[in-house]
Amino acid sequence: MSKESLSPFRMLGSYIGAVIGLIISYLSFISLAVICTFSTCESYTYIILIIPIVVGFILGWIVHGILRKIKRTFLAKFSFLNNIKFKTIKSKSKR
Repeated sequence: MSKESLSPFRMLGSYIGAVIGLIISYLSFISLAVICTFSTCESYTYIILIIPIVVGFILGWIVHGILRKIKRTFLAKFSFLNNIKFKTIKSKSKR
């Protein structure tokens, strides 16, 4: 059995979360650009746009880890299902 890595950079969920965060950040940037046309915006408001990407990356990592743990626990509890061999029932026809 190979040991699974807990590195967030090796988990697909981290990247999916980062892409979702990037989309949210892009939509926030569009709305922020519209707001900034009518009023003055400080430079730190653009730094806030990176927060959804980081939060998405971390949430994706956590969800991926939880799902992997659930899968491992399920397979450990129900490992007897792998050993069951189902017999086929042949119908007896009267001729």
